[in-house]
Amino acid sequence: MEAVLFGLHRDRDTNSVLTLLSDLNKVHRFVDLRAVESSLSDALSKMCNTNTLPILADEGVIYIGIESIRRHCRS
Repeated sequence: MEAVLFGLHRDRDTNSVLTLLSDLNKVHRFVDLRAVESSLSDALSKMCNTNTLPILADEGVIYIGIESIRRHCRS
């Protein structure tokens, strides 16, 4: 199953994670929330109980924020 990264395309942290996933050849799909105020972004923040981006869903586990995602990818 592919990992899914949620974030904003113009965000520096999101772009760093996209580069990291590509460098690791990790199969992933990117979902651009387009704006912090979008309905998808609102739904995601309510499901994860946070407004922090990016968010990575991988193998049933949610990783919130760039540092959490980096630690997951290094393990």
